[in-house]
Amino acid sequence: MKRIKRFRVAFSAVTFFSAFVLDFAIPLPLASQTQRNPVLEFCTGTWCQWCPCGDDVVHSILASNPNTIVLAYHGPTGAGDPFANFTGNSIINSLGFNAYPTGIVDRVTGIISRNLWPQQISNRAALPATVSMAMKRKYDRATRKFTATVDFTALQNLNGEYRWNAILVEDGQVHTQTSNNTCTPGRTTLPNYVHEWTVRAMMNGALGQQIVNGAWNQNQTISQTFEYLVPAAAPAIVPENCSVVVKVYKVGSSLAANSEIQQAQRWPLLSDYEAKFTATTREAMGRSTEPASFPALLTNSGLLADTYTLNLEFAGAAGWSASFTTRNGTFTPGQSETLTLQSGETATLMVNINANSVNGTGLARLRFSSSHVTAEQLDFRLTTYGLDLLLVDDEENEYESFVLPVLDQSGQNYGAISSRSLPPAGDDLYSFKSILWMTALSQPGLTPAEQELLRAYLDHGGRLYLNGLDLAYQLGDPTSPYYSAGSLEFLTKYLHASFVKRNDTPAVVEGIAGDPISESLPLLFLTGGTGASTVNPAEGRFANQIAPAGPYSNAIFNFFQSPNALAGIRAVHYGTHGNGRVVFTTFGFETIDGAEDKKLLLGNIANWLAIPTSLAAPAEPGPVDRFELAANYPNPFNPETRIVYTLPTGPRQQASLVVINQLGQTVRTLVKQEQSSGRHEVTWDGHDDQGRPVRSGVYFYRLRHGTAQDTRKMILLH
Repeated sequence: MKRIKRFRVAFSAVTFFSAFVLDFAIPLPLASQTQRNPVLEFCTGTWCQWCPCGDDVVHSILASNPNTIVLAYHGPTGAGDPFANFTGNSIINSLGFNAYPTGIVDRVTGIISRNLWPQQISNRAALPATVSMAMKRKYDRATRKFTATVDFTALQNLNGEYRWNAILVEDGQVHTQTSNNTCTPGRTTLPNYVHEWTVRAMMNGALGQQIVNGAWNQNQTISQTFEYLVPAAAPAIVPENCSVVVKVYKVGSSLAANSEIQQAQRWPLLSDYEAKFTATTREAMGRSTEPASFPALLTNSGLLADTYTLNLEFAGAAGWSASFTTRNGTFTPGQSETLTLQSGETATLMVNINANSVNGTGLARLRFSSSHVTAEQLDFRLTTYGLDLLLVDDEENEYESFVLPVLDQSGQNYGAISSRSLPPAGDDLYSFKSILWMTALSQPGLTPAEQELLRAYLDHGGRLYLNGLDLAYQLGDPTSPYYSAGSLEFLTKYLHASFVKRNDTPAVVEGIAGDPISESLPLLFLTGGTGASTVNPAEGRFANQIAPAGPYSNAIFNFFQSPNALAGIRAVHYGTHGNGRVVFTTFGFETIDGAEDKKLLLGNIANWLAIPTSLAAPAEPGPVDRFELAANYPNPFNPETRIVYTLPTGPRQQASLVVINQLGQTVRTLVKQEQSSGRHEVTWDGHDDQGRPVRSGVYFYRLRHGTAQDTRKMILLH
């Protein structure tokens, strides 16, 4: 991530294509081919934990040498990678790849590690090309048939066997990627990873076809024509995301080290008219006294020159202003700019938003169009500190669209931002009165860094509503790949909840009588609106069962007709620098069916979060008229855990609290005496009645008082 002043940068790119197929393209001028386009061929895999690091290296190469052509061969077959089964995948063995990710530059370096790629690319980019090429092509959408004629011209006298490869490459495929803490800190599984430069087919065979074997004289042009039927492969090939790479290499004794690529060129599969709109900053958060600038690039990625019209729309707080700048000057909303770009030319743009010392949020929409491409747009958003509420969206499926209309009606002064654009330090978040944080389906729902942000926010008196599927499981279950001692502490001491069970799947939750948040919502249906974020255990999405942890935590929702299976809690958090409040639900706010229920729940939560909290933690709650055995915390635990229970009012009766193993045998008697009504607390140190430490495993604790009894489960981990 880069930063501009105090603004965090998120990267994204959108490529726009014309909606029709043109006939043969006009060849590029010969002079444009004399610049060498170095080729990086590397092996990768969705199963490979180090391959995201390789992708990062490729991105850095493209930033400094954008004319580099990248070919990502997925493999090996049988490893579970859906992109490994492409036509001509024998190229992986022919090149000798056996470690992932490793690469070859221009087939002169042999197989080298990723840290050597950038320098080798720079070395090769400095050499002139020895061959130029031009392509005439067309693609039939109905039949998926690609037809092309390629003209190869020697730029100097050459001699030997020269072959050419046509390769179908696809960008933008989304599929789960394995990673590690080095490549992506805090994430070992990337469920929505975007795979770029993916080779989907060696269109004329793994080793290509011969151009000439012998003398190839300077300025001599040799033409090759071929056809290829683009398969409806799995994962499906999207023609709009595809390009055709053609490379020429000289056959040598070693394909990886002695078969020099003379030149390569990449053409879009579809159209002569294309435009790529790349925004290096799409959202930012900062102080209202600091203007935000969003760089953007408009590239004519088609084969023909085109003229583009640009306009800016802006909606922001009163007193805010916006503009965009091109090589021709600065333009404000309502003004138009016209740019003519040659093939391959890029125009640098800058979108500017100025809050003018007024806290708020603003959205600038930059739109471009031409007579050949449909009007498209990129949105740029600035949110300042100091608002009533901050909506943090922790996933990329735009589920916040189900929340924004409710916030618009709430009357609160709010801002919205993705979690990846939050400031790295938590101090700036203190200016928000409350935070609504949606994790939806993201994995992990909260990274360790995000947990630290929220720890600091709550410890300084912040007010938080956190929601998302499988979040309690991720934080509190040792079987979760995202579990740690830190995540467990965050769950129990900051969210004031403990994890009970993962797979509660009812589509209805019930409010609790007398609760200030949920009493007005006796039944809340979770069937609505988003599809992908609804509870679906078959797809690994669960609304977890939780329990209150600590004396200042209370249940607010239970699953339908299951009063002891909780789906939400509220708690007062007594922090080190202030006292805050937290509401935590194991269902996503976006899944609630019906705008009125969303509005009512959000209003109730906002009212409860806004209640002032005493400066000091109050005395322990006094007696209440109920029998209750709370979930122990922490759970799992090592070396000890606390058990809280409540006895109802009435005459003193004998209470019995024992720890039993999975065979039903008593391991430890914690309480066996008459006790008064009210709240009681004991600690179990993991030892039996003889003072011996017990083994790791699952244990149960059972409370009996008169005719009432209850049993709960806990896990001891050494």
